[in-house]
Amino acid sequence: MPAKTPVRIGSIVAVTFLDHVEDGDEPIEFVVYGELLQASRSRLHIGGWVYANPKEREYDTGNMKTWSIVRAAITQIKVLKK
Repeated sequence: MPAKTPVRIGSIVAVTFLDHVEDGDEPIEFVVYGELLQASRSRLHIGGWVYANPKEREYDTGNMKTWSIVRAAITQIKVLKK
């Protein structure tokens, strides 16, 4: 599992991860594509719909679409563009 894969903030990535399943026996693998906005030891924060001007992101009022992916659930990270 690539939980510690070094990826630079601002990179465009494809993150494959295991998601929970309600009333199921096994998690299902999904993929999210977007810009790596933040990273910590426990999660990656991916933006799929973000302001072109990074300064405007500070004042977002819910217009961006982002995902927080827990590193323990990540099965693959591909850098599509640095």
